[in-house]
Amino acid sequence: MDNLECIAKSLKNMVGRFEADAFARQMTSFINGITLPWNGSIINGLVSPFRQLFYLFNLNITSDINSSERIPFDLEKDWPIIVPMLAKMESAHRYEYGELKPFSEILFETMDTEEVLRRRQIGLSTYISFFHVGPLHFEEQAIEKVVELYKNFDSELIKTFGWNADDVIALYNCLDALFELKKDKAFIKQQKKELNKDEFKKEILSALANGSSFKEAMRSLSEQPIDMCKYIADPSMVNIFSLFDLEHCSKPLVDTVLEKLTITSSVDKNFLFFSQPNQLYKKPIYKLLDGNYMIIDHRVLLNAMSDLLQEKCSEIIKNKNRITKARDKYLERKIEQLFKDFYK
Repeated sequence: MDNLECIAKSLKNMVGRFEADAFARQMTSFINGITLPWNGSIINGLVSPFRQLFYLFNLNITSDINSSERIPFDLEKDWPIIVPMLAKMESAHRYEYGELKPFSEILFETMDTEEVLRRRQIGLSTYISFFHVGPLHFEEQAIEKVVELYKNFDSELIKTFGWNADDVIALYNCLDALFELKKDKAFIKQQKKELNKDEFKKEILSALANGSSFKEAMRSLSEQPIDMCKYIADPSMVNIFSLFDLEHCSKPLVDTVLEKLTITSSVDKNFLFFSQPNQLYKKPIYKLLDGNYMIIDHRVLLNAMSDLLQEKCSEIIKNKNRITKARDKYLERKIEQLFKDFYK
């Protein structure tokens, strides 16, 4: 076992011990908070935060450690151990496999085919921008591209699946609006109606009758920013949604998206290195044990929904070049508009 593989297996054994849902929520909080100043002490130790956080997330949910044997993730105790291990992996990639390794022209001639393939897989470039900061586009650009590319497939999509590109964007907008609403609720103080003595007493008794403690009942009627406190404790709460939240969206589309883009914990002993394909980029919705769903990153979700739309179009069209031609025409229009704007 070489140095890189040894580090990767040790890291997976450690990360795989943590309770899946709690660790998933923690990684999602970090992924969505990469640029937030209060996460500086967490992110500063990472070479490529976006990629490394997705990598840790997938290490955890592909671990073969039984759920009954898992333990809570302790940020203060466990994170200082994880970060140096990630740094060692980066160093091994660069100096033992990657761009800084002295390369012999006859190196691969001395190895069997399987080892050559393995070395090429591990030695993939480690500094692609996407894996550092996420998808390099604005949300509006991605939405425009989806609408423009697939508008000519609407009738066929509706006939076969019961939904079209506009429905895909409507579903994404619904999830995005829910995300923004929850953030607003956490950060904007909600005005509460001032209660008189009798109303206050009635609310307290009602809360007690529903099983709340007296302390909880008093807190629910206080002026404290409860939602903000909940957000600070668990920022991933704004990324969570339920089927009820999507009741006004196309049900066939919702079913398809959740079927194709949702991931749960499933053992994969072969996943060890960050240069391997990470399923979370194609399935950026994580299903929690309570039945709710969590969006790992909205930009990645939009990309995954676009890929799903392309996949479904490919299933129903006879001429497989239609999508390529639509993409080429869209690119031509954008370039033409760019030059028109430039030379005005």
